[in-house]
Amino acid sequence: MTYRAPDPPTPCFTFDAVRGRVARGTVIAAALLMALNLSAAAWLLFDHYGFVTRAWARRSFALRPEVWGTALVWLLLPLSVAFLVRAVARARRNASPAVDRALARHGDPVHVAREVEREVAAASETFGDVTLTAHWLLHERPLGVDLVRVEEIAWVYARDTDHRVNGIKVAATRGVAVHTRSAPYDAVALALPCSADDRPRLFAGLADRAPWCLLGYSADRADRWARDRAGLLAAIDRSADASRSAAGATASDRPG
Repeated sequence: MTYRAPDPPTPCFTFDAVRGRVARGTVIAAALLMALNLSAAAWLLFDHYGFVTRAWARRSFALRPEVWGTALVWLLLPLSVAFLVRAVARARRNASPAVDRALARHGDPVHVAREVEREVAAASETFGDVTLTAHWLLHERPLGVDLVRVEEIAWVYARDTDHRVNGIKVAATRGVAVHTRSAPYDAVALALPCSADDRPRLFAGLADRAPWCLLGYSADRADRWARDRAGLLAAIDRSADASRSAAGATASDRPG
């Protein structure tokens, strides 16, 4: 009889793991910031430009950019050290205010976190760093998380950004823009990374879960969103009511 090793357990998404990852990323960012600050301070310590020596010889420290730059570097040094110490302390506690703020935007953070975790474990679709569940759209960032209720989504469209150097296109970023009914993503869209291959799948998932939302970009739609958002949202509400009514009628027609 051939021995077969058991399949590895399916990784389970938890916000505690997200908090730990974000906290560790914050420590790395704080360490890089402090290293940059220390490098600048050490470079200025040798009086590279000689303006400190000349000013001391004249007994006159004019308000020159070099003087202000030196003062700023030394003033920021204790702040960068304090930032690193606080980041390390939060990492030890597995705490992340950025993640907690994203959860608190939708209610009690503990309740919201457990609800999202249950839906991710039960049934979800993944598109790179973006996860879509029955009621939530989740995006994990290096230093945070974006969380949107599907029922709040009003308008979704593709957004591509070309990166150019001296007028020559060197790279392109593919993504999706999401506008919600209210803040924080009403006026300024939430930008989600999404490959060209994953975008149709994401649009199909949103069309299935939120058939009322607007899919696709047009200049007329953008102008109306900017000028008459209330009227456009009213039309979306009517579409949502019609979708719910049709779903209820379909369910009632099914045999018991």
